[in-house]
Amino acid sequence: MFLYLVERLTTTTPRHQCWTLPARWASRNQQITSTDRKNKEKNVRDICLNIAIQSNQKIVAFLDVTFNLHTGLHKPYKKPIDSITYIHKESNHPPSIIKNLPQGIEKRLTNNSSNEKIFEDAAIPYNEALKKNGQVMALKYVKKKTNTAIKNENKSKKNSERGNKRNKDDKQEKETYNLVQPTLQQKRLIKYR
Repeated sequence: MFLYLVERLTTTTPRHQCWTLPARWASRNQQITSTDRKNKEKNVRDICLNIAIQSNQKIVAFLDVTFNLHTGLHKPYKKPIDSITYIHKESNHPPSIIKNLPQGIEKRLTNNSSNEKIFEDAAIPYNEALKKNGQVMALKYVKKKTNTAIKNENKSKKNSERGNKRNKDDKQEKETYNLVQPTLQQKRLIKYR
């Protein structure tokens, strides 16, 4: 689609008009005239492509998240006319897909919510949709871990794995040592024979 639009824009206007740079990038010798802009806007309208540009907004909905620049919070976004539908629990999908569906929704809503209150408000229609499709699990807010907490967990896992490996190596060394070296009792028996 993008290539079609570029081709359409370049074929309907002369090439030198279509590829001029914006004023802030243009060199001193190049200037963009208002007729060039009008021609480009006309070509965009001829293709039936409407571009709406809004600026100075403090609340912005982008994809499935709403960002509030006043408060610094973000929450899940859903178009008002959209209906939430999921696969039924008894559908012919792989069991792992059906089992992990609520956890996936829960994780997405948690990541898109700034805090637990926002999550609970946003989770109501998703819980209803899951119940409607036979899912029993209710969505719950999962507390987010900070980067330092995740790093500390990873370090402790690595250290415990190293410790387990060392313990296994020590046990193996002791076992091989016992096989090679006779015990004191065995030495005494050998002497008396």
